[in-house]
Amino acid sequence: MKIHNIFVVDEISNEDTRFLKVEIDVLHTGLNFNKSIFEKDIVNECVDTIKNTPIVGYISNSNNSSDFEGHEYKLSRTENGIEYVYSGNAYGVIPESCNPRWVTRLCDDGEEREFLRVDGVLWRKFEDASDIFVRDVVKQHSMEIEFNSVEGYEDEDGIYHFTKFAFEGCCILGDDKEPAMINSKIELNYTVDEFIKNVQSELINKYNTYTKLLSEKNSKGGITTMSKNNDFSLSINQRIEELAKIISSQETITDEYDYTYSRYYLVDVQDDEVIVVDNKDYNYYGFSYVEDGDGVKIDFSSGVRKKITYDNYVDGTSSNEEEVSEVTFNLEDVVSELKTYYQNKIKEFENSLSEITSQKDEVTNNYNEVKEKLEEIEPKYNDFVVAEQKRIDDEIKAEKDSVIKDFETHLSDIEEFQTIKDNIDELSLEEIENKCSVLYTKKNLQTNFSKQPKQDSLALPDINDDENDNVYSSSRYGNITLNK
Repeated sequence: MKIHNIFVVDEISNEDTRFLKVEIDVLHTGLNFNKSIFEKDIVNECVDTIKNTPIVGYISNSNNSSDFEGHEYKLSRTENGIEYVYSGNAYGVIPESCNPRWVTRLCDDGEEREFLRVDGVLWRKFEDASDIFVRDVVKQHSMEIEFNSVEGYEDEDGIYHFTKFAFEGCCILGDDKEPAMINSKIELNYTVDEFIKNVQSELINKYNTYTKLLSEKNSKGGITTMSKNNDFSLSINQRIEELAKIISSQETITDEYDYTYSRYYLVDVQDDEVIVVDNKDYNYYGFSYVEDGDGVKIDFSSGVRKKITYDNYVDGTSSNEEEVSEVTFNLEDVVSELKTYYQNKIKEFENSLSEITSQKDEVTNNYNEVKEKLEEIEPKYNDFVVAEQKRIDDEIKAEKDSVIKDFETHLSDIEEFQTIKDNIDELSLEEIENKCSVLYTKKNLQTNFSKQPKQDSLALPDINDDENDNVYSSSRYGNITLNK
């Protein structure tokens, strides 16, 4: 029994923190770096095989930074001997509802290509993978095909044409790997508002780390005034979460690229004030808030602009204070750092968009320039074609007239010759020559078989009366066969 909708993207809420939604440009039509071609109609026939296949990758760490590698295998001893074993892990899935569709993209080499695009999800449970995507947003991608499913042929240029295949998975690549499919990528399906939500989530995670470290210090005889118990830590976290939700949902704005996102996002909580950044002017403001039962209320009419100040550390702190400095962090600095990171990501996107727009404008300008030249040349070309055709027609007419003139003195009294002259435009040069030669020969046969032609005029027929049934007449237009 076939089970449908094993995993459905549309049923996943954007606020479901178990998943990250992604879009994958799996392959493109036309020639790829592997010297193979996937035709669009062939891909459409095989596209259902991509459903419920894994999103895989292999993560390595170097220079205190994690990133994906490529299609990684290792030698392993099995009961069948030494074998290549796949080293990657599954970090997500391409579901039944992956919505396969074709999109056109301008690639880095300036060519537009049609890409097969599908939706997918990554599991946040594997934090090393999801952290890389939250950090980089876009990664390169390479598809994996089930080997035994492949059918196709190689043409005279050594290019392989697929006629049948089955997808086996989609592999995430690191920044130093190049996919066989030009500019194939897997990208977080993020909105700017989700960037801000991610900042808030990062803040809460760091605060949890902070309170945990304080708790550990307290258990070892350290500070006792900063964290009383787990309930206190939980209430602080809950308060931050509640404040962050209220702030982000207060008002939305839409930028020039039609991205809609929250006007405010949380920076800090100080006493009875929440400190926020206003995305309209990127200034800091403080709003007062009060607790209301299990929730909080923010007075957005109480906004006061804030400024950032930096103070020097004071020497001579106690040992306990030194311990605090080891585990505390500046919440505002963390937010500022994250804000700068995501602003740079947005700026990179804007620069990329600007570059693509510039390339498009350049192509458009080149096209318009060629089009203008073509429009300028076209009338001249048409005039040339007309003139050339007239020249050819005039030459043919002159040749026809010359043939008629040659036969005029000999055939002017023959009615069939007059018919040829009347239909000169409909007859080809060869037809006129043949018809006139036949008439000329017949006339001479009827008058004098022994008469010889003058050297400077048409040749009289040379009749060879042999045992054959045909008579051959020789003229400057070749031998003409006559019946006896």
